[in-house]
Amino acid sequence: MTLFPADRDASGDPFAEVGDPVLAVADKRRGMVAVAGAHEYDEAKTVGVFHVTDRARRRWLLSSQYPVNAMTFHPTLPLLAVGSGEYDGGYHFEGELLLVYLETGTTLSLIEHHLAARSLAWNG
Repeated sequence: MTLFPADRDASGDPFAEVGDPVLAVADKRRGMVAVAGAHEYDEAKTVGVFHVTDRARRRWLLSSQYPVNAMTFHPTLPLLAVGSGEYDGGYHFEGELLLVYLETGTTLSLIEHHLAARSLAWNG
């Protein structure tokens, strides 16, 4: 996962670099939304994290090696879980389970390459 700082697109459109939205999840308590988008002829490998209180402002832009299948904000901690992956053409579903710390954009890969997440939920 590659992380880019906020608002590096000069067009003024905070959603421009995400591409066509494929998946979106909201955190109403924090006034944030995460959007996974696809660019022309590609799968959803870009995730933008935005503040949407009065005007959308991108906070983080992440680029995944695998297509994003699921995302969920933690109910109380400043965390976003991102599940990505795809079939390798055979029997394996390869991808990652990523954890994004929303205050710094630090991303940690919890599960790499041999397992992937197709849906996510926080327990507790």
